Amino acid sequence: MANKSLHRSRWLNRSGKAALLLSLLLAGPAWARDEAGLDGAPATTADLLAPIAHVRNAAPAPLASTATLMLDVELNGVNRGLLPFTMINSQLWATRAVLHEIGVRIDGEPASAAADDMLRLSDAVGTGASYNAALQSLSIMVDVQKLSVGTHRLNVSAQDQPVAASATGALFNYDIYANLAGSRLAFDGFGELRAFSGNVLFESTGVFNSRSRGQQGGELARLDSTLSWSIPDRRLTLRAGDLITRATSWSRPTRLGGVRIGTDFALQPYLVTAPIPSFFGEATLPSTVDLYIDGMKRFSGSIAPGPFELGSGGNHINGAGTAQLVVTDAIGQVTTLDFPIYDTPLLLRQGLTDWSVEAGAIRRNYGLTSFSYADDPVVTASLRSGLSDVLTLEAHGEAGSDLLNAGGGMAWLLPFGGVVSGSVAASSNDGHVGQRVEAGYSWTDSTFNLSATVQRASTDFADLPGLEGGSQVRARDVLNAGFNSDRLGYFGVNLIRQRAAGEPRESYLSMHWQKSFGTNLALSMSGNMGLRRGTARGVFLTLSYTPGERDHFSSSLQSARGRNSGSLGYRHSLPLDGGTGWALDGTFDGDRLQAAGQVDHLGTHGQVTGGARIIGGRTSAYAGYSGALVAMGGDVFVSRKINDGFAVVDTAGIADVPVLLHNRAIGQTNGSGHLLVTGLNSYQDNKVAIDPSQLPASLTVRALDQNAVPSLRSGVTVAFAIAPTSSVLVSLVDAQGAEIAMGAKAIMAGDERQSLMVGFGGQLYIDQAIAGATVQVFGAAGGCVIRLPDTLPSEAAGMLGRMTCEGMQ
Repeated sequence: MANKSLHRSRWLNRSGKAALLLSLLLAGPAWARDEAGLDGAPATTADLLAPIAHVRNAAPAPLASTATLMLDVELNGVNRGLLPFTMINSQLWATRAVLHEIGVRIDGEPASAAADDMLRLSDAVGTGASYNAALQSLSIMVDVQKLSVGTHRLNVSAQDQPVAASATGALFNYDIYANLAGSRLAFDGFGELRAFSGNVLFESTGVFNSRSRGQQGGELARLDSTLSWSIPDRRLTLRAGDLITRATSWSRPTRLGGVRIGTDFALQPYLVTAPIPSFFGEATLPSTVDLYIDGMKRFSGSIAPGPFELGSGGNHINGAGTAQLVVTDAIGQVTTLDFPIYDTPLLLRQGLTDWSVEAGAIRRNYGLTSFSYADDPVVTASLRSGLSDVLTLEAHGEAGSDLLNAGGGMAWLLPFGGVVSGSVAASSNDGHVGQRVEAGYSWTDSTFNLSATVQRASTDFADLPGLEGGSQVRARDVLNAGFNSDRLGYFGVNLIRQRAAGEPRESYLSMHWQKSFGTNLALSMSGNMGLRRGTARGVFLTLSYTPGERDHFSSSLQSARGRNSGSLGYRHSLPLDGGTGWALDGTFDGDRLQAAGQVDHLGTHGQVTGGARIIGGRTSAYAGYSGALVAMGGDVFVSRKINDGFAVVDTAGIADVPVLLHNRAIGQTNGSGHLLVTGLNSYQDNKVAIDPSQLPASLTVRALDQNAVPSLRSGVTVAFAIAPTSSVLVSLVDAQGAEIAMGAKAIMAGDERQSLMVGFGGQLYIDQAIAGATVQVFGAAGGCVIRLPDTLPSEAAGMLGRMTCEGMQ
């Protein structure tokens, strides 16, 4: 490509330039001999043309002079380096290979053209060439269409895929609560067990409930148990156990006990799945380009002459917007290009596919019984594919013993903005055939949003959730509209009309208004009403005030079903690093007063919660504790609850080493040199670092920070190499007590690869010293040798002091 050629030409080494100049000096006598002929007679025209075997448009006319030149070439303001040309009859000629190297497109070039064919420069570039004989330089200026260079790409969205580290361990999250109401005491709990190794994860969750006063004893119900294996580089996950089927926007998910295999974009969180807007342009001169999205500057960079592609990078908007490119060339000319853009999660980027296949038995009585599954097996499959950046196709199918359900859908970005979606599905259940259709449109920008959906299903349409008693909606119409203004606030209206099987049609209308006053105060008002006679209506007014980062005050008034009520609340939220938070709430509902208070304390080992409620004349209280136990890296940790990934920091047995996560101090290592770090994101870079300021000078650290990348909801070990320092500093003198001269080289036995040199004042620094090793010193006055101590100093930071360098035997 042209860019690679430019790189080679620009960095032509000095030896190459010298050889080229020498060839020019030697070429002079050679040309003189050629002009005189081999026998000393004057040269003929044929003799002069002999070195040029393939010259296009060369007329057999006498040549005044012929010479080979090495010129410093510049194309449209960009230096292309030194390249060879031939001067014939005061006109410059170049081979096709040289013109391609420069980056000039040759019009009408046949595929069989030889690289050493010579072309007159004026024929190749027109009048855009300027030759400076004094500077031996050539400046070429051509239209951008004549440039044979690749497309310059800028601001490409990062699609990094960090490699997750492999670790083995186990984790148990738990929540325990005690509730006291009158004389009744109840205990409730939740537990989550995880066992992991690399990209393999086993998870199991369950709930526990107990009652006192002769009620039924404790009950334990299993929720989900799943074994999963992930392949991040293929965005693929295989799960076995309890799972929820994948669904499209127009189908419904189902709980199964079985297996699933399919795409998992969470394995590559930096991957952008929505279409990424790109902007194309051309530049004749070196230029700078600025990208503005909705009036905000998002990128600025430099481009070389030729076509360019500018991506939007990680700058995404919600809905419609405007992108503007401002191109400023080297002479100050400014060109502005405007592009409409539309960003929506309804579309997949071209070439991406999201699919899933599940097989198993439908789960029943979830949360009530541990093992309750239907007898008949079922199979489901879902597919989304980005056919282009403006069209995404969908498909979904379900099959059971007596059920077959299949359908297709699409989402299409219209040329003028907004997304049209639609789907068609049909089912056959026990001989009854049904249909379902849906159509919708959505539009969003910074000021307006509008969406409308119409869905109809026949009486006989069936799917897997419906077979297990789930209500099937036969008709639904949804309309949402909103208007946003910095001065007036946000207004929204929603209309829903739907009819479920065997039930009358219901219609609801709701309206909402919200306005922020500064950064701390917000006011909102909403109302809803049923459009069928006898349905409920209500009005709500809420005031929110945030005086500080952790403080939040709210008050509300509402009127619904003929009753008026009001509430006051204050929250002092928990600090992220740990500490205490509390909440107070009071509600007056007609003639009944409700009040509640709660205190939370988040520590390193978990969170303690306690509170009380008063409802009418009845009082209740509760207390709870949540945390986690982690076994990994040969240690057991008591921790706060862990929701995603985590890491165990290992500082090679050094205790009390401060550890930071994303430049935020989070704790110190224990007596074994370990610290559990929570709050990491799976399959993402999490910067973990240590602070060496509190380490003694006798210790050295190879790296102060690392990127920890845990697998899904698992742990990773982050080991920092901390070891006693082996560096020493010695002041060398000869037998007469004179300092060894600066610049003398030295070699340490056992590590000859280490480059050592004596510095000012005879000082020799050895970064990786070996106890008891001999060091040979070579200077202008001869050589000498020293022997390092058998025990290197640790408390004196490697300072050996003055040593005499004895002459070598």
